[in-house]
Amino acid sequence: MDVPTPNIPYSTFLQLRDDPRVEVAVAVAMGDAYQGFRYVATTGGYFAAFPWRRKTFAISEGRFFRDDPAEQPAYEAVLGADAARRTGLRVGDRFHEERRWPSIR
Repeated sequence: MDVPTPNIPYSTFLQLRDDPRVEVAVAVAMGDAYQGFRYVATTGGYFAAFPWRRKTFAISEGRFFRDDPAEQPAYEAVLGADAARRTGLRVGDRFHEERRWPSIR
């Protein structure tokens, strides 16, 4: 697991998204992890089928998460097959990030 790159300000993302020269802009941010699998925060646009995309995403169980209003997030997640298999998580399970607190001596 590598260190995530710093995020750009959300206002910069909005400027890029609204620029007429930009066809598609999807917010993506990396964060904490669960059992070694890094969270990737994004929107439903990440999974959209675009003509230039080489492959499309498919769900074997459950559904893609919904885009919730920022003031009422549902905190849903989509797991890749490897992450689901190795963590044992199933549709409907709840989980939270791992906190690594520094040792106090």
